[in-house]
Amino acid sequence: MRFRPSVGVSQAGDLTAALGTMHRFAISGHALETAIRETVRSHPSTVFDAVMSHLSTGATVGEACRFQLTDMHAKKRTTVRERDNTLALHVVSLADALGGRVSEHLESLLDIVTERDHIRRELATQSATATASVRLMTWMPLVCGAWMLMDSADIRSFLLDSVPGWTCLVLGIALNLSGRLWMQHVIVSANGDGGRGDERIGSVSVQ
Repeated sequence: MRFRPSVGVSQAGDLTAALGTMHRFAISGHALETAIRETVRSHPSTVFDAVMSHLSTGATVGEACRFQLTDMHAKKRTTVRERDNTLALHVVSLADALGGRVSEHLESLLDIVTERDHIRRELATQSATATASVRLMTWMPLVCGAWMLMDSADIRSFLLDSVPGWTCLVLGIALNLSGRLWMQHVIVSANGDGGRGDERIGSVSVQ
């Protein structure tokens, strides 16, 4: 009977917690397969639940990791979290093949995944700050302009009753909107999958 993943496991899974638990079991002297089984029980994650499913059919750790890598490659996903999962599977497979001090391989892997997660959080914080700044910079001119229109008859007359006024009004709104869209594009490029965020996180790899 195949292993059934725990109910309620998120799509992304908690890879960092799972690797931390696996590393502790490895340090305690448990075999890699045992460490994976115990990890799945205490810290389920999408990728190792799938590995456990292959192990339950009689596959070795290395074979289970390769089977899961094949399944992931068939889906053709290239998100940062998928890269973390791919890296984890490769390292666990190599640790099984090479033997020796498995805990050292897992410790290095845990450091890399933790650093990548830290970078993701940093990018998310910077993006939130940038988004708030964009909203402030684009809404304030509109609010001030609306207040001036209501407060001053001369300004209202110039902007609404003359060609130069309409020209200024249209250009101002167009520039404001263009600036907002451009800044949103920059933020998405820096933080989204396939953008600079991916490149920065992807650069944190096994040395």
